Amino acid sequence: MSYLRPFKNPQVLVHVCKELAQRNVPVRLFVAGDGEMLPELKALSARLGVEKRIHWLGNVPDPKSLLQASDIFVLASVGEAFGLVLAEAMACGVPIVGSRSGSLLEVVAEGRTGLLATPLDAGSFADAIERLGADRALCQAMGRHALDHVRAEFTVGKAVTETIRIYQSP
Repeated sequence: MSYLRPFKNPQVLVHVCKELAQRNVPVRLFVAGDGEMLPELKALSARLGVEKRIHWLGNVPDPKSLLQASDIFVLASVGEAFGLVLAEAMACGVPIVGSRSGSLLEVVAEGRTGLLATPLDAGSFADAIERLGADRALCQAMGRHALDHVRAEFTVGKAVTETIRIYQSP
């Protein structure tokens, strides 16, 4: 769920679909978003032969039901400032596969709420997705931990307290 622009690296996810298809992993990618890269991403998916595995949903005004229906949420951004969508996905009990980069290192508890992949490496992302897809119990446990993590770490009260602490620090 994103505005499709270069720093989000959505092309990596198209390559991940190709990698997973070559491994005979039954995967479907639902892309909620629009933007300048959409035509080239659709062309890339056709060139790689994965256009039937990728569903381009356009802008989704209320993504809650889409997140709740997801098995895994994948974010390939490099240098993401916070990635609110990660907290939204985790609040829906969805484990994360994300880049080992930027704030994802702070938001995703590696091995507990999701898995982190090498940035821009389709094989690394495919490994993480395949691992979660092959181990339903692990995927469900990470989803439960993700929800618990959001409830504990991303509350209004905690945000207010941390903001005040920052303003009061020397």
